[in-house]
Amino acid sequence: MPTECAICNEERDEGSLHKLTSDPNEEPAWVCSDCEKKLLRAVDDEVSGG
Repeated sequence: MPTECAICNEERDEGSLHKLTSDPNEEPAWVCSDCEKKLLRAVDDEVSGG
């Protein structure tokens, strides 16, 4: 059953829950696989200085 992505707002079948901020009280949001990849790429670029 498709779920709406918290980032792109598209209905997708594949994804998982993620905390999108550092707020410990924040509920995890469902993020589709495509947006997960974009988030991971942004974190990798930030860590590597790119």
